[in-house]
Amino acid sequence: MKNLGLGKSVEVKPLNEDKAVDLAAEMLGELFVFAVGVCILISEYRRQQRKDQLKEDIQNHRLQQLENSIRELELSVETQAAMLRETNRVLAAADIKMPVAAPSDLPKKIIDPSSKTVLKVGNVTPAAT
Repeated sequence: MKNLGLGKSVEVKPLNEDKAVDLAAEMLGELFVFAVGVCILISEYRRQQRKDQLKEDIQNHRLQQLENSIRELELSVETQAAMLRETNRVLAAADIKMPVAAPSDLPKKIIDPSSKTVLKVGNVTPAAT
């Protein structure tokens, strides 16, 4: 004690047997309560970790599904764009000439046989190609 600068060393009186037993029982009881508390904290921490991991797995699975859907849509758009380009190329290569009808050649009425609707054709000018 002198070396540490805490003053004189004091002599401790020995405890009697009853007090020593009571103090040991109290310490064991406190140790038991502390151990139970630590076990509860550890189990709660692990339970929370499992819950968070499950949540993260569900989110990752949903994100993966969304990414797969986006890839499928991108592939579909690319396929449709290629088909459209091919259709445009074929139409451009065909060089189809449409006959230009004179306004007198156009019908004055168009009758739809399924609904018996009569459509009157007014001043129509054919589109130039």
